[in-house]
Amino acid sequence: SLGRPLFGHEDWVNTIAYSPDGLRIVSGSYDNTIRLWDPNTYQPLREPLCGHEGSVNVIAFSPDGSRIASGSTDNTIRIWDATTGQPLGVPLRDHTDTVNAVAFSPDGSHIVSGSKDCTVRLWNANTGQPLVRSLCTSLSSVTAVAFSPRGLRIVSGSEGGMIQQWIASTGQPLGEPLCGHKGEVKAVAYSPDGSKIISSSKDHTIRLWDANTSWHLGELLRGPERSVNTEVSPGGSQMISNLEKKLIRMWDDEIDAGSLKRDVQARIPLGLMGPPSQIVVPGFRRCSLLPDGWVQSSGKLLFWVPPENRHGLQYPHLLTMPTTSSLRATKVDFTHFQCGPSWTNVRKERH
Repeated sequence: SLGRPLFGHEDWVNTIAYSPDGLRIVSGSYDNTIRLWDPNTYQPLREPLCGHEGSVNVIAFSPDGSRIASGSTDNTIRIWDATTGQPLGVPLRDHTDTVNAVAFSPDGSHIVSGSKDCTVRLWNANTGQPLVRSLCTSLSSVTAVAFSPRGLRIVSGSEGGMIQQWIASTGQPLGEPLCGHKGEVKAVAYSPDGSKIISSSKDHTIRLWDANTSWHLGELLRGPERSVNTEVSPGGSQMISNLEKKLIRMWDDEIDAGSLKRDVQARIPLGLMGPPSQIVVPGFRRCSLLPDGWVQSSGKLLFWVPPENRHGLQYPHLLTMPTTSSLRATKVDFTHFQCGPSWTNVRKERH
């Protein structure tokens, strides 16, 4: 942990966000209030922001940090002055059920929201007026929303696992739904150039999609631990996953990189080299097997080894007697092994 806890809310905290300049933290709670904090002194900056009649589920700063949007179980969205804490305009009231997700457009002029009423709505962030008819997704609660970098598209994720793109100016669906998740979508974001979509779900996976073709490009993460929650940075270049067993994994990969670093075409077994934790991977130096099963080289993770294969991987010349023993030698086929900074190219389906 960094510093000490921030005390002030009278009930569970549902949502938090940093301001774009990193000088403020905003939090929303079951106590129906929003609080602003100084992250350096750990003190509240002012009195709680009151107005919601239900718990505050989601909050978001505008890109310039001047406003805060909040969504609540009272079915409304409110906009606040981030400096004074005063409400701006009237509540946005068109949703008929809990508001689960809100996001500002890149220029701060629009707000998109997703609700338990199974709709996505687009609003004028200055007047609070709805801009287009409601965007009906399916018979499933909308749990995540995001704008593309240029603000021309919207992507939404649902409790049923479906992801859909929309044309921001008309509210029309764009392309086919992105189907693949088998659990609630927790977060969605576009890559910095808008060409890809990143999504995380309760189905244990983080997935990558082509925003233009709707093709599923692969999984950035699948187990072995279940992803309890994943947050994606607004630019889509960083992700942090809260995994079971008290693990947190941060992803800081350039998913748009065009070329692979290596393409190893060899059938070479991993073998013992020095201490049992040191192993050989063709094309890499100083590889080691970490206690959690990841093989690393120079601090970079290469691939994950299941628990039942780790002992045999460290001792490839192991003589197995009896043959039913669980301690068996393990060899890895590197014929199609690829690695590099581009998850799009590294993760390819083979049929």
